[in-house]
Amino acid sequence: MTIELQGNVAFKKKDFRTAIECYSEAIQCDGNNATYYSNRAAAYLAMCRFVYIYFLFKHLFDLQRRADNENMTFCG
Repeated sequence: MTIELQGNVAFKKKDFRTAIECYSEAIQCDGNNATYYSNRAAAYLAMCRFVYIYFLFKHLFDLQRRADNENMTFCG
């Protein structure tokens, strides 16, 4: 089972701390995958950690801007 799927299982069990750890590890493996960031943001949201969500999405916007400047596809 991939680390992302482990995060999804943890999220469904409402084990948000484990889900965040899994998504964080997935991000370390592929920092350009927007799904990992949004999944981690969803886990933070479930824990009412709004400041973390702000910084996650700020980082996502920065990644998208860089991809646009480099004429690359960010996700997909």
